[in-house]
Amino acid sequence: MNQAWRKACINPTSNMRETLICLEESAQQIALVVTDTYKLIGIVTDGDIRRGILKGLGMNSLVTEFMSPNPQCAGPNDSRDMILNRMRSESFHHMPVLDEENTLIDLVLFE
Repeated sequence: MNQAWRKACINPTSNMRETLICLEESAQQIALVVTDTYKLIGIVTDGDIRRGILKGLGMNSLVTEFMSPNPQCAGPNDSRDMILNRMRSESFHHMPVLDEENTLIDLVLFE
């Protein structure tokens, strides 16, 4: 299993500047806000940052202020084809995959 998604992980105490750096360096077009044990708290895309800026948030604002806290996720038993079909039908570009304990185990990208 590819572990490249780990580069897109940030913790909930990160600010907007750190989130932008994560988005740039990971090249995944998503930042995954996780605990130290990889429990998914939320996700951030460029659109979330734009909306945060329009609300008046600044570079020192915490990621929890502009992240999407309830992203659509796949389960550990969902096939890659099933996930990609769901992403296609719902116009998603990324889908976190969580295990039974809501721990992040993968990230599927629609490329």
